[in-house]
Amino acid sequence: MSASSVVLITGAATGIGNLTARLLAAAGHTVYASMRDVTGRNAGHAAELVEAGQDRGHDLRVVELDVTSQESADNAVAEILDATGRLDTVVHNAGHLYIGYVEAFTDDDIARVLALPAGSKPFRSVVDAANVGVDHVMAFSDQTREAFVRRLGFAETLEVKR
Repeated sequence: MSASSVVLITGAATGIGNLTARLLAAAGHTVYASMRDVTGRNAGHAAELVEAGQDRGHDLRVVELDVTSQESADNAVAEILDATGRLDTVVHNAGHLYIGYVEAFTDDDIARVLALPAGSKPFRSVVDAANVGVDHVMAFSDQTREAFVRRLGFAETLEVKR
């Protein structure tokens, strides 16, 4: 990332996404912490992040984004671009969880979970990096989250290291 980047983090209501948002904002970046339902069930998480940023003088903002909805992703990216004119880095931390018996899923349910049309890019619902000039797109799986936290020194020092 550049000295001061505009960063979008998906799945930032809690956990690794929330911590990443706080730490990148503390490092001087403009951070958009995204989550679903910012005025409903995640209102407390959204308010806490905004307050933490304000209390510390960090540029930490919250944006509504449901990674399972292309319209939601488009709206979030448009909001960021309207406010800042750019989006430098995307940290795709959000997960998709579908619960139920496999035999109860319809063909459409399964297609929605597994489908990636020919020529599509993973995480297409978040942002097409080529269209908005995103320098970095980072995606974390469960296996890499711990290594990511350790590598950047989050667990021990709560500060971003290179």
